[in-house]
Amino acid sequence: MSALGSVGLGVASALVAAFVFLAALRILLTPKILISRQLVHRFNRRGEEVYRIKIVNARRWSEAVKVTLELVTLMPVAVPEVTIKGHRRLLIFKRRTVVLESYKHERETLPLRPSEMVSIPRGNRNDRSTSYAFRVTTPACDRVRQALEHENETVRFRAYAEHPWSGRGKVFERSFSTVKAVVDGDFPVGPGLKAEPDGPQAPLRRPSRRARRKPTAPVPIPESEPEQPTG
Repeated sequence: MSALGSVGLGVASALVAAFVFLAALRILLTPKILISRQLVHRFNRRGEEVYRIKIVNARRWSEAVKVTLELVTLMPVAVPEVTIKGHRRLLIFKRRTVVLESYKHERETLPLRPSEMVSIPRGNRNDRSTSYAFRVTTPACDRVRQALEHENETVRFRAYAEHPWSGRGKVFERSFSTVKAVVDGDFPVGPGLKAEPDGPQAPLRRPSRRARRKPTAPVPIPESEPEQPTG
């Protein structure tokens, strides 16, 4: 093999090794937080009306540290006129000039319990305490309901976490824009993120095989006594 081929092979090997390292750093050494797609509406033990969001640490071999949680409402507000160096921003598309409208979001931070967490344990499915899953609560029910019922408002939940080994951080986000995202019920215990509704709306569970095989004894119907003649 020529010297030029050896140099090229060495450069290619170094590039492949760097790519594998960056991929491992991005995938394996980055936190992964799962957020529920639904908001749970219920009453807590004190009788207070609250909304809940569930988060789960999906990394099975590492915990998530320096966790910061935030819940805000966003409303887009159109800027009446946008200028760039004294000129209006224009867009020429298919021989037509269109004025671009710019928007900014008015945000309102809602109370959240908890809003900060030191760490979330690794997602161990064998952990009976399910310490890797948390239900985050907000008591601002009226404001959340108004934002969901409004056409242009959005409720946004954001979680930031870091990996304990690499120190890499990542932001995880979930937006709720309609009242269809609200479920009257609660989240299941464990890694499940789908809310289970209360009352008759709860889905019927299929009986186990043992229950299906076990015969049910007929219930005896008591005979009615004949009526006594009167008179």
